[in-house]
Amino acid sequence: MYFISILVSLALFNVVPPTGWMQDIIPFETVEECNEAMPLRAAQMQYYIHNTFSGMGEILEYRCMTEPDWIQLNVDLGHELPEDFEPKTNS
Repeated sequence: MYFISILVSLALFNVVPPTGWMQDIIPFETVEECNEAMPLRAAQMQYYIHNTFSGMGEILEYRCMTEPDWIQLNVDLGHELPEDFEPKTNS
């Protein structure tokens, strides 16, 4: 399963690490389906980030990826996997 994922910078909040990948909740069977849905979902995700972080979060990148890829990219950025983490998919 693929999910639209966004790389978000919260540098204005002085958090460490300052960037992280967030993942949409809508799964797609193929990367092609995910990419086709991205323009509409990207606008909705931009709105969500703007409202959630009071205009201080910046989306640096949009990408379709699997949940394991999303997890690994966040670990690579310095995030720890929560102990209670439960994957959305079995991929």
